[in-house]
Amino acid sequence: MVGRPQGARTRALDRLVYAQAARDGFDALVTRDNAQADHTLEMRVLSRVVCFSVDT
Repeated sequence: MVGRPQGARTRALDRLVYAQAARDGFDALVTRDNAQADHTLEMRVLSRVVCFSVDT
């Protein structure tokens, strides 16, 4: 699926955007925020989302 997950342009927490995107059928998300890899909670959420990736 190509597009923008709901909440991607708002000030939603990254982990909520990841979960929403995966639930909406997205396979991946592209971001410019390299610092996300340092956020433990975001990485924990991503480790539990099956078949979903984030590319920077």
